[in-house]
Amino acid sequence: MRKAKGKDLRFLAVEDQYYNYEKSKFVVIPIPFEKTTTYGKGTKNGPAAILEASKQVEEFDEELGYEPYKKAWIYTLEPLSVQSLTSKVQSLLKDKKVPVILGGEHSITPYAIKAFAEKYKNLSLVSEFIRRKRELTRLSGKFKKCLLEAAEQLKIKDKIVIGKVGFKKTVGTNGLVKNIDKEQSTKFDDKISINKDRVEVEKAYYDFCGEMSSPYAKSDSSKIIKSSIRTLFKKYWNEDNEDVIGQMVLNPNNNPAIISKET
Repeated sequence: MRKAKGKDLRFLAVEDQYYNYEKSKFVVIPIPFEKTTTYGKGTKNGPAAILEASKQVEEFDEELGYEPYKKAWIYTLEPLSVQSLTSKVQSLLKDKKVPVILGGEHSITPYAIKAFAEKYKNLSLVSEFIRRKRELTRLSGKFKKCLLEAAEQLKIKDKIVIGKVGFKKTVGTNGLVKNIDKEQSTKFDDKISINKDRVEVEKAYYDFCGEMSSPYAKSDSSKIIKSSIRTLFKKYWNEDNEDVIGQMVLNPNNNPAIISKET
């Protein structure tokens, strides 16, 4: 039996009566490794932060009706170096344990996978397929370069009308609900035209970028389109204000596709 090193090092801060390596199905391996990070430092603190946060996890599962860790025990090892990860995972697999690896940065993955690949044949990484699928369903990061090259070839600088433009919408006036319990719509005596506010124009620009991203996934692709358009306007017209750019893009003189929606 392996010696426990205190509840502070245990995932979920498991009580002593439920803490035993031989009886545990899951074994947590903290790997406080940090080597290739460039922008946001601190991945080495990840395992300790996760273990600390695990103390706040609700242990009782309402659907199961019990605390799962009391039936499938969880044991936590002391922090290990990434170089020892492969041999440790091999040892756990031999003991028929399920390794739970806490990083640390993503580069620790191959050290763990190596042990699994030696034991299991035809092993595949689902996350790799998810990543590949995501790449196939969103615009490439090279879109910006393509947009700038196309703008130069099409001489877009000479075709864009510069300046702010107002967008109108029609609203009803003198409305009256005669029977509020039965009628769900309001009847208006007259209509007037007013300017759309900033939020409405911003939403129209967001929707435009989303439509232009089709057939790719809207969320990430629309961000790439917005960023690329901003770079375009900064290059040719020294304009990087998102509100002003949105107005110029939606200007019917610049974007005929918007005319039917904005007039």
